[in-house]
Amino acid sequence: MIGMSRTTGKAISGMDHLRQRIADVLTTPIGTRVMRRDYGSRVFELIDNPTNERFKVEMTMAVYEAFKDPVNGLYDLVLTSVTVTADTTGQSYVDIEGKYVPSGEMLRLEQISL
Repeated sequence: MIGMSRTTGKAISGMDHLRQRIADVLTTPIGTRVMRRDYGSRVFELIDNPTNERFKVEMTMAVYEAFKDPVNGLYDLVLTSVTVTADTTGQSYVDIEGKYVPSGEMLRLEQISL
């Protein structure tokens, strides 16, 4: 699949395009896209919560839900693991592991900013 980089405007594909699509879905609040009200995730609802174990569990669930929803179009990566981390400034990140369906390879995408 080929797309356009949101930062450079150049064509991107493969893992770069997948990473950008995942970040877009996870950072888009459900109900905010005109004509695609179901697109996005619950991550936005959770982002200001204290970064404790409950936060990590709820955020992990929100990521899995976003991948499961066919509206988001993330069908080309089957998740096997999601890890949520936060740095000392409170910025949250997600590491995702899964099977990339087009090639059949296992991959790990790290430090996707939430």
